[in-house]
Amino acid sequence: MPCEMSALENVMRRRGLPGAMMRVLAASAGFLVIMAATIAGAADLPRLERTHCWFDIPAGHEAQCAYLYVAEDRDDAGSAEIRLPVARLKTPDQKAADDPVLFINGGPGGDAGLDANAIENWWWYVDNNAWMRKRDFILMDVRGTGLAAPTLNCPEMERTTAGGDSGASGFAGWIDRMLRNSDTCRDRLIANGRHIAAYNSKSAAEDIVDFMSAAGIGSMNIYGASYGTRIAFSLLRDHPQRVRSLVLESVLPPNADLVIQQQVGFGQVISHIAANCAADANCNARYPDLEVRFRSRIEDLNRSPVNIEIFNPASRSKQSYPLIGVDIVDVLFDLMYGSESLRFMPTLLDGLSRGNEATLQSWFQAYRLRTSGPDTTSEGVYYAFACAEQVAHVDMKVAAAAAARYALYNDDAVVGFSDYLICPRWPVSAVDESELQAVISDKPVLLLSGEYDPVTPVAFADKAAETLSHSYHFVLPNAGHSPLSHSLCANEIAEAFLDDPTQRPPAACLDKLN
Repeated sequence: MPCEMSALENVMRRRGLPGAMMRVLAASAGFLVIMAATIAGAADLPRLERTHCWFDIPAGHEAQCAYLYVAEDRDDAGSAEIRLPVARLKTPDQKAADDPVLFINGGPGGDAGLDANAIENWWWYVDNNAWMRKRDFILMDVRGTGLAAPTLNCPEMERTTAGGDSGASGFAGWIDRMLRNSDTCRDRLIANGRHIAAYNSKSAAEDIVDFMSAAGIGSMNIYGASYGTRIAFSLLRDHPQRVRSLVLESVLPPNADLVIQQQVGFGQVISHIAANCAADANCNARYPDLEVRFRSRIEDLNRSPVNIEIFNPASRSKQSYPLIGVDIVDVLFDLMYGSESLRFMPTLLDGLSRGNEATLQSWFQAYRLRTSGPDTTSEGVYYAFACAEQVAHVDMKVAAAAAARYALYNDDAVVGFSDYLICPRWPVSAVDESELQAVISDKPVLLLSGEYDPVTPVAFADKAAETLSHSYHFVLPNAGHSPLSHSLCANEIAEAFLDDPTQRPPAACLDKLN
């Protein structure tokens, strides 16, 4: 994504995982096959075909790789077929249960981390989390993302981010380029025969069911992250018999309003952090009037930018940059996707409120470097979801009113509202209201939220729990988006839950995090 991540782009950002480990090639890996996979004629869909694994496998592990072929448009008998990569990661000497876990990534449009480099992160994760070592762990790209063929990736839109524009004129230019480049991507996808409207939560859930049928899996555990939880809810609603249990982090139920949350989430988290500090005598003594002083600093920077010199990873050169208040908002929003730094947020807010030019430059430079990696988000999948399942069901006036409540943090609100300009230009219709109803189920569900998550807040999981009679909701203090990626405690809770989903898992570790 771009050097300056907009509100939209921050929401689309894929979840991060810890660093990579040394790879060791297992010579026999290419000959392992998905259990019960069959090779059928080209006209038979769905079908699962074995393949050599395209990545290295560490010592002590095994992997089975395959491609799942399904119809792009499930309502069209003559639909083209699409191909989804599947990898089943195994730790044979520590396996304790036969019920596998399948991961669904977020975004929307994020890949599952199946390419030869990114999968190293998953091997690290498996090795360091007992609940993954105990069971086979299955990765499958959501249709249109990652290594799926075809993808709905839009390199045209990624080029939109070139340059270092700031201020109102810069954002207006960004919108103009975004619209023109999204049109170019849309036209290319249609010319290539893509049925964009077929890339939605319901179809993605059906793909999972097709995989399970082809692989001979009756039911399994589903691990969904962020938007991946939205697909998991579709699976739970339409095929409950396929679900043993669900582990859902950063929960997005179908009846939650993500569009409104995008406008208010950051401001709500800042207020919550400040309120927690004010309620603590020591914190309040060190950082009095925290939110008032932080807001004042953002206002000052929006009125009078500070010119700083930064290294631009794209051009690999130094450049002058007019830093405004919303740039600091982007820095903090990015940090809210983790957990490690959030416990120090009062100190950081105070430092940024008092900070001189060198302090602001240091934080913004670190942010630019941290977010300058390759973009793996499928923009086409993002818009297929956002336009059909979110934007079409929200009144823009209502969203604008929500944004106005936190106008200070939405100086670039025109960027956040770009969906309203792009969606009418994409061939996607609003999904039926039934797709947006609360999911009612008695299946075991573990809900995990980060206290300081601006995108999928605690309230979203609370809303989901109202109709999930066998659910357990835990809030990770001082945590942000995707707590399982950053919290040992969250992983301990997940392990206990999967071992026995019928019982509320112990969570004494939460007391140590406060």
